[in-house]
Amino acid sequence: MDTRLFEAARAGNSDHLQQLLTENPFILSNTQLSAENPLNIAAAMGHVDFVKEILRLKPVFAGEVNQEGFSPMHIAAENGQVEIVKELMKVDVKLCRLEGRQKMTPFHRAAIGGRAEVIGVMLSGCPDCIEDETERGESALHLAVRNNRFEAVKKM
Repeated sequence: MDTRLFEAARAGNSDHLQQLLTENPFILSNTQLSAENPLNIAAAMGHVDFVKEILRLKPVFAGEVNQEGFSPMHIAAENGQVEIVKELMKVDVKLCRLEGRQKMTPFHRAAIGGRAEVIGVMLSGCPDCIEDETERGESALHLAVRNNRFEAVKKM
């Protein structure tokens, strides 16, 4: 990924993104989908407006899994980025069930992190996500209990 795009995503600078797009309208298209994309970075940093702009321009990034096996939804869920989770769910509620490394879904990542508010949002939009299991046969409830995430357990 172009380092200027990386910096814009890390800073959540939508104006810089627009400037980069003016200079090179294909800058997002030239970003390899299997690599870290600007949506992953902005999701991790909690930059809601930048996330909205990337989703408007390149919604396909929402369903892409990075080299570590995580999508923007995995990253946002794990970090408790509720507003970003909501924005990603507007693209596709099934992103809550997107399997990453070890068949782990964003819902599993939220459970591991004890992100009760994220869990509530995901369950309200995609109640079936509670049924998913990892490759080890663990449900989100198992993961929350094992990690002593009792607020998450109560939410489920």
